[in-house]
Amino acid sequence: MDIQKAIMTYKQSKVLGENNVAKPEIKINETTWQCDKSEPGRIEIQEENEEIIIKMQTKTWDILQINDIQVYDDTLKKDKINNLTVEDKASERTEIQDKEKFELWKLYRFSFDFKIPENFPIIDNRLVIGQWKQRASQNWASNNPIIAQRFRNGKYSIWFNNTGDPKGKKGNTLVGEKIDAENILGRRIHAEYEIKFSEQKDWYITIKHDGNLIWEFHWKTSSSSQEYPVWTYYENKFYFKFGLYKDNYKKRVIELKSEEDNEDNRKKIKAIKKAQEDENNGNPMTIYFKNYSANFIG
Repeated sequence: MDIQKAIMTYKQSKVLGENNVAKPEIKINETTWQCDKSEPGRIEIQEENEEIIIKMQTKTWDILQINDIQVYDDTLKKDKINNLTVEDKASERTEIQDKEKFELWKLYRFSFDFKIPENFPIIDNRLVIGQWKQRASQNWASNNPIIAQRFRNGKYSIWFNNTGDPKGKKGNTLVGEKIDAENILGRRIHAEYEIKFSEQKDWYITIKHDGNLIWEFHWKTSSSSQEYPVWTYYENKFYFKFGLYKDNYKKRVIELKSEEDNEDNRKKIKAIKKAQEDENNGNPMTIYFKNYSANFIG
C-alpha cells in the first residue's frame, strides 16, 4: 500500500476508535520506520545523487495532542484549539520511529544526517527534533525523552535526562553548548552518537557533529532508579524517533500574553504569528533526514 494511503487508513482507524490497524511502515535501507505520528502528505521520500532523503513537515493541528490526549478527528481539532487556556498543554508533530528496540547494558552507534533549512522559523517555542526514549510498560511513564535534540529561539541544543525520574521533573542537563542558528541552519549536519544504556555508572554517551566531538559523558541512564525501578514501569528497551514535535502556536501566544507585557514578549508573539502566516502561505516547518544507521558495537 502507498505510504500516504496507509497513514490515512491508520488515522481513520483512530478516529473510529479501532486498535487493530497496523502502524504504517516504510523501509529505507536496513531500517523499518513506523509513521504513526504523521498526517497524510507530511512525509515525503526523495532521491538525490543516489541518496534517499526523508522530507518532513508539520502544520497546525497535525497529530494534535491536548493534555496528553491525541485528537485524530479533524472536526474536533478547531474546537479544541479555540478553547485553549494557559493551563492546557497542546502540541503537534510529524515523526518517524525506528521499529527496532535497543537494549539496556549494550553499546550502540547511531549516525544520521539532517538539515534544517535556512528559512526555518526563529521563534521562542518548544521544538524537539529527535529523541531517544525508553519503552514503557505503563502509558503514563513514557513521556520524557532520555536524550533530546531541540531547536528554540535560534539555538540548537541537546538535552540529557539522567535523573531516573520518568517525567524529567528533577531536571535535564544541557549537553555541551547551545549552537547558534547561523552555524546550524542551511547546513547538512552529520551526527554520530555512541550510547550505552545502563542503570549503572558505566553508561556513557559521546556525540559528534561532522566528526568533531561535541560532548562526552559517563554516568547512568534509563528512566529508572530505586524510586522508579525498570522492572516495575519500564522495559529494558529503548527506541529512536526523528521529526518535528512542537508546541501549538496559539498555545504559546496565550502563555506569552499571560506574562509581563514588554518589548521582548511582543517580539516573540510577532515572530510566532509570522511563522503561522508563513505556514498558511505554503511554507510550513520543514526538516530533512537521511543516511540513518544504528549498529550494535559492544
